[in-house]
Amino acid sequence: MGTIKKMLSIFIFAFCSLLYWIPAYADTFKIQDVELIEADIIDVQFTRELDSSLTAIREFILEEESSALEIEILLSEVVQNDATKVTLMLDQFLKENTNYTITVLDIKDVDGNTIEAWIDSVFTFNTGIMSIANPSEPMTEAPDENFPE
Repeated sequence: MGTIKKMLSIFIFAFCSLLYWIPAYADTFKIQDVELIEADIIDVQFTRELDSSLTAIREFILEEESSALEIEILLSEVVQNDATKVTLMLDQFLKENTNYTITVLDIKDVDGNTIEAWIDSVFTFNTGIMSIANPSEPMTEAPDENFPE
């Protein structure tokens, strides 16, 4: 009987701790999602509004998961109409249906909070089947007659 009470006490403690942790984690400053905008442009969505000042530091590493090839980020800019997003312009096109890992090295929200390194700062995403045009491919349609070459 004593063992059952002890196990029940442990279970109740663990359950209550989990109930406390879930809302606290939901409010954690972290990457929420990554959206492919173009083959060489992605939006990174965060759970909080970001510091969008001109002097704000926004540093990331983007790697192809299978090869660990690092993709250089040419520009990172907070989206004007949604301060929870950063647009990243890349130096090359991402591959179709490929896993990539983005790591935040340095970023702050509007209150000056930073992301906890290697815990909430890493996010893996898949490019899926790209429905966006690859700008390096030649046009397959005839040019519009209203726009002479």
